[in-house]
Amino acid sequence: MGDQWDRLANRNENRLLNVAKRTTKEIGTEIIRISPVDTGRFKFNWHTALNMADTSIDDLKVPKAFLKSKSNELTIGESIFFTNSLDYAKKLEFFNGSRQAPMGMVRITVAQLPIIINGIAASMDK
Repeated sequence: MGDQWDRLANRNENRLLNVAKRTTKEIGTEIIRISPVDTGRFKFNWHTALNMADTSIDDLKVPKAFLKSKSNELTIGESIFFTNSLDYAKKLEFFNGSRQAPMGMVRITVAQLPIIINGIAASMDK
C-alpha cells in the first residue's frame, strides 16, 4: 500500500511541476508578446532566472528561448523570476508609458493567471 501512495504522490508532484512550467512559459510569452516596441530594446530585455532575479541589461535576441530553457529547468521548491531592468520598464508598466500597452504588460497578464492555469490543467486532463 505504501508503494501506491508513493506513486500517487510522485504522479501528483510531476503534474504540479508540469503545470508550473507550462504556466511560466505562457505568462512569460504573453508578457513578451504584448510588450510595446519602439526600437525593440525593451522587448529583448526580458530575462528569466531561477531563484534570484537577473537584473542584467544585454538585449537578448531570443528572450523566449531563455524563458523556455529556464522554465524547463524549474524543480519543486524553486522560484522563477521574469525581469526587465531597463530604466523605463517601471514607467511602461505603471505610468501609462506606452500607447501600445497603456495598462502595462505584467499586470494584464497576471490578471489572466486563473484562466491560464485552468486551461493548462484542463488540457492535461485530456
